[in-house]
Amino acid sequence: MSVDPTYFRMERLSLLEFYASPTEQLEWQLQTPTLDSGEICCWWLDHIYLDDPVWGEAFSPDELRLIRDFNVAIKSAFSPYDRNFPKIEVLLREPAWKRVIAAAATAATRVRSAT
Repeated sequence: MSVDPTYFRMERLSLLEFYASPTEQLEWQLQTPTLDSGEICCWWLDHIYLDDPVWGEAFSPDELRLIRDFNVAIKSAFSPYDRNFPKIEVLLREPAWKRVIAAAATAATRVRSAT
């Protein structure tokens, strides 16, 4: 089964925009009070395989470089936690998470401008 690169691109852009928005993250936490930041960690880290050829079909090399930068930032931000993830309001105070937000915003802006 092949993946539509346009749909794939828009789905990943939506995720990047979520990670770029502390406001959206806080709203999500308010709507899902029993969940913690581990849930949003899984949205990216458990389902993103940057070596899959669909990435090259959906994104330019420059966009992929920015997405890879974001991927490094989010892995780094979540690496200290071992199934004991904080709530979003705690995560938002962490310097590593601020780098995630910045990397997501840069990638999302670049992808959005080319769409």
